[in-house]
Amino acid sequence: MMDASKLLGESSLLGELSAAVDQLEQDNQELLKADRGNADDSAEANARKPYVRYLLGDRPTLDMQSVFVRFALQKPILRIANEYFGMTTRLAYFNVWHTYKTTSPAQSSQLWHRDFDDPHYIMKIFVYMSDVDEGSGPLSYAIGSHSKGKMKGEPDFVSKTSNSRRSSDQQMAEVIPPERWIPAFGPKGTIVFADTHGYHKGGWAKESERIVYTCMFTSPAVQLRPDREQFIRSEDFQLPSDPEIAAVLTPRR
Repeated sequence: MMDASKLLGESSLLGELSAAVDQLEQDNQELLKADRGNADDSAEANARKPYVRYLLGDRPTLDMQSVFVRFALQKPILRIANEYFGMTTRLAYFNVWHTYKTTSPAQSSQLWHRDFDDPHYIMKIFVYMSDVDEGSGPLSYAIGSHSKGKMKGEPDFVSKTSNSRRSSDQQMAEVIPPERWIPAFGPKGTIVFADTHGYHKGGWAKESERIVYTCMFTSPAVQLRPDREQFIRSEDFQLPSDPEIAAVLTPRR
């Protein structure tokens, strides 16, 4: 976790990303206003997270002109992801999340859970587009719970879906003590790297709303048909000439 401009340098796309997110917020004012009235609804009943709006839609278009794509493909980000995996990764996801303030008990991804987009490692990057403190639902991470860690056992859970189990703080504390939970606080412009195959939680915004740009990398072993990818490739999409970037965007077979 650090200031994104320090990692990415003066040529960082952070300013352009911030302006694009501000425009998204402006364009979606009415939708965001309507959403707030439903933020405390049950995630299970709605089959979605009512406390968060994906501002690029459920499956954004993989547009090489878009800053939301270009930001994820900056060389420092790619090299961190590839180094962590020990191989060339694949871009698997990108979006902008607007998380609403809620008064209901923690639910869904607000509880401790693992992501299973890759069975071994996942590199997810979060860039704060608003200040994030305890009251705005920060990402919290249980140290040592990823595949490279030394966590023993699994916590009990309060709910279970087809691909994930959700655990309370009390249940997680029986496996990893709270002093090993790291909350990722930071001002706007903070960038956070996390292997979300490890236990984490976030988005329980009790005092203020949170806006986050996020992207995710997985290994080439994760095979998805084009219609199952978490973004849409246009019919005329072409891989870029830069081989390092092209490798990250190569379609999975």
